[in-house]
Amino acid sequence: MDKDINKRFEEWKVVRATIVEFDHILSNIRSLDVTATTILLGAGFQYSNLIFLIVIVFNLAFLLLEIHYHKYLNTVAIYAQEIEDEIGLELTKRMSLSRNKYKEHKKSSIDYFKGYFIANVYYLIYLGFMFLGLYLFLGQISL
Repeated sequence: MDKDINKRFEEWKVVRATIVEFDHILSNIRSLDVTATTILLGAGFQYSNLIFLIVIVFNLAFLLLEIHYHKYLNTVAIYAQEIEDEIGLELTKRMSLSRNKYKEHKKSSIDYFKGYFIANVYYLIYLGFMFLGLYLFLGQISL
């Protein structure tokens, strides 16, 4: 029995390392997006309003990457919880409870809205950059 627990514990360590790796990937995607968008917005003002269209496409691509890797991260986190249930750990469960605490509130409450906003702010950043690119592109056309 101890051998099985040790084997599952080693597997859990690999799963936790995978979670950390997906977190790094998501962090790199977000950093690259903000940096590239800032550069492209500057270039759009300097050179051509068509660059604002590139901002939209770029942020859509980064949003899709975010969703893609976030699905992997969630799948691995669920698997980590399953292993933790078997060996008596609760790290991933406690972290998930903390992140999803806003779901305990009524959907119409301000606490639910604040929690949802904080938990999903990265989606809003991508969408904000896309709307900004569209706004600037359309604004430059009419000038």
